[in-house]
Amino acid sequence: MGTLPVARLTEQDYLALERAADYKSEFVGGAVVAVSGKTIRTMRLAGTILSTLDQQLEGRDCAPFTSDLRMRTPRGDYFYPDVSVVCQSFESHEGNADVCVNPVVMVDVLPP
Repeated sequence: MGTLPVARLTEQDYLALERAADYKSEFVGGAVVAVSGKTIRTMRLAGTILSTLDQQLEGRDCAPFTSDLRMRTPRGDYFYPDVSVVCQSFESHEGNADVCVNPVVMVDVLPP
């Protein structure tokens, strides 16, 4: 028995779908991937990491962000890391103000 081919989208198609959706998804290798649910434990750990980074970065030209900030990798994949850090100025991708391309740290907290 064969498998069905996975439909590949362009970055523009993904962004249009994502902006209209009621839920988050990531974009990896041309495929849309659902963002997994978080547990109390992973949310607490992400919050602790965010708070610690915020304290450590105080007075520097860097800022931590929550999982609501979409990141684009040089390969063209899109992620919502649980915590990220951007230094200097925020750089968006081709005028897409909701897509960051210059994080210096991306943290994803995974359940055991």
